[in-house]
Amino acid sequence: ILDAKQQIKPLHDIAFVKSSGSLIATAGGGHRSDLCVCIWDTLLPAAMGLRHAFRCHVDAAATSIVYIPERDVLVSAGSKGKLHAFDLKMMRKGAMVEDAHTGRIDTVAYDAKADLLATAGIDGHIRLWTPDLKLTPLHKFAHVCEARSLSRHPGNPKMFTHFAITKLHFYGGNLYACTAQGTVILFGERELWIV
Repeated sequence: ILDAKQQIKPLHDIAFVKSSGSLIATAGGGHRSDLCVCIWDTLLPAAMGLRHAFRCHVDAAATSIVYIPERDVLVSAGSKGKLHAFDLKMMRKGAMVEDAHTGRIDTVAYDAKADLLATAGIDGHIRLWTPDLKLTPLHKFAHVCEARSLSRHPGNPKMFTHFAITKLHFYGGNLYACTAQGTVILFGERELWIV
């Protein structure tokens, strides 16, 4: 359906946008900030499918995206802790949050019922935001998971610990968080409504 390898490598996430079912958004990149977040039409031939590219996540990659249908807004999270909002009606950028997280944001999720946007990543924090073009911060669940996992880069012999929340998912009014340590943490509806 889509051959984005000429434009964006690697692809990190995908989201269906609009109600047509043929438009998708991709998050990826790293070397070209003009192609980190792209809108594609899957009904067109692969060579002509790119409909729009947003310039964002300069010198980084877009790691996760989510579409908010009620507002026709796309939100992307990046490898350097930034959040970007895009107005898909006007195909323009909205807010950019420079320090949404310390380090890479691995996951972003949206709950229509609660009207909440949640982000998380390597810093171990979960942050809640308004799901609009302003991306107003609402709450921070600090250090949700402990620094127990060890990583070692082949070029760096030193060991270091890191926090990581790998996936967020809203379901039934609750927020579920998967961690690098292999646990799933539940935030109940009451905890989320405190915000």
